[in-house]
Amino acid sequence: MAYQIELVEDDDFSYIVPGLFEAMGNDYEFMNVLYPGHHTPAGQSKIASRFCALKNASAKGKWLKAVEIATGKIVGFAMWTVIDEEKPPEKELDGPPGTWPSEEEKRYCRELHRALLVDRRREIRENDLPIMMLNMMAVFPQYQRRGIGKLLMDWGLDLADKMQALCILEGTLPGKRLYLKGGFIVQRDFYLDAGEEFAGRPRDHVVFMVRPRPVKAITDAN
Repeated sequence: MAYQIELVEDDDFSYIVPGLFEAMGNDYEFMNVLYPGHHTPAGQSKIASRFCALKNASAKGKWLKAVEIATGKIVGFAMWTVIDEEKPPEKELDGPPGTWPSEEEKRYCRELHRALLVDRRREIRENDLPIMMLNMMAVFPQYQRRGIGKLLMDWGLDLADKMQALCILEGTLPGKRLYLKGGFIVQRDFYLDAGEEFAGRPRDHVVFMVRPRPVKAITDAN
């Protein structure tokens, strides 16, 4: 089968969200807390609305779908962010009213988010623009190991090379091998720590990775 990368349309999210969380399962604590109820139709509907609102709020987000050419079926998803004009403010995580079942869960999610973004925020502060971030990527379970993840990654890397952009990501161990093949380098391998208050909760294993911006070719004018 052949696949191609296309931009996500608003109506696609109702299909993408269930596939995304089926691919991730319940293995990632941060995603479980960031998107409560992601395993239920009601929760998935809320997440689809959140994604749609984010997509339409800024042209800097590149929302991608991998499509099986023969059938038109969506088989994977990725979201890249382009930072090329000004550096974003370091905002505290928030969500629509009712996103979290309690203030404690909201506070927990904010602590995880803060811990996750330490390296990202440092890289953005310390480096010149443009910078690109791979925020999310997943290949739906029945289509894994067919090169689809590489297609989603390469779409962003091709754009990064054209822009001479530094690339950064927070990845999971299953994706690490693919990212290494794409030229990313592990900067830190760590477990998410939400602080003493939440010491008994599960801790995600994360790799923060950077892909250096490509070196411009120097032509001899002589």
